Amino acid sequence: MKKVNDNHTDVKIAVSLVLHNERKHIPRLVESLKNQSVTNFTLYVLDSASVDGNMDLLQSLYPDAKAEYSPSNKGFAKGHNYNAQRAFGDGADFLIMLNTDLRLDEFFIEHLLTPMRKGAQVGMIGPVIFRGTDRQYENRIQFFQLITNYALGSTRNVFKNRLIENPNQFRLELEGNYLSGAALCIRREVYQQVGLWNEDNFMYGDERDLCFRVIQSGWKIRVTSLARCWHFYGKRRRSLERYCFEYYYSRRNKVRFLKQNGFYAGLIWFLVKEFVFLPVKFRWGRRLAGIRLLKYYYLGMWHGLLGRTGKANIDF
Repeated sequence: MKKVNDNHTDVKIAVSLVLHNERKHIPRLVESLKNQSVTNFTLYVLDSASVDGNMDLLQSLYPDAKAEYSPSNKGFAKGHNYNAQRAFGDGADFLIMLNTDLRLDEFFIEHLLTPMRKGAQVGMIGPVIFRGTDRQYENRIQFFQLITNYALGSTRNVFKNRLIENPNQFRLELEGNYLSGAALCIRREVYQQVGLWNEDNFMYGDERDLCFRVIQSGWKIRVTSLARCWHFYGKRRRSLERYCFEYYYSRRNKVRFLKQNGFYAGLIWFLVKEFVFLPVKFRWGRRLAGIRLLKYYYLGMWHGLLGRTGKANIDF
């Protein structure tokens, strides 16, 4: 029987999910949500034009979810913004945003909230994100304590690929300035002051813009290794269309961020570096998904320079 904890019963907690054909991931995530030591949270779900029946499956597994359907694909940013508006409108004190391809440790919510409640200036916090595999829940770190130089657009993933032999002895709470959007928690006051995701991005690279605004507003960003989850992103080879989609938006939104915030030296350095290493990129793209990937990789940068926003009218 799972341990139910009395901590955090005096606050309102919301969890946000945005679905887009995520059926295969839902049972694993919902099971870990149902097994949380903290149970007084409300699950807000937006199904963004899915066609695989994932909403019906989620509602059968978690009937108490406040779930809505959108006939159009709103994307990551607009979807979570919509859920946040509902959650904070209902009086939530904290909002936890999750990707669907996660499995959470049973004390995930409890340990994610504790540092935020102890530190009034902690505006956002993230967990340690391990890599999920088909064979096991491997304790190899994907994301933990990300340090970004916003002016250059470069990020250092301090603990990347570190294997943690005994997670129970990995007990760190550290300050950073960037979080993975796969799993993070934000407090109501930060949402009221700086908002949430920039919907012009549509998806990919959203964290850069949000974390920058939070830091600029005087809030702290922290990570805690006591809150643990496993990320099953990319455990199987993705389609060519998916690779093109991801790299188009990630390159476009990075260029847009540097340009919009006046980081022109960083923008020039980034563009020069990308084109100097074009032969390397050519071999990388051909090996990963074919030459077509490079077309969308560099098209994303070009559209970022042109200031293109939102969902691109492109057939990937």
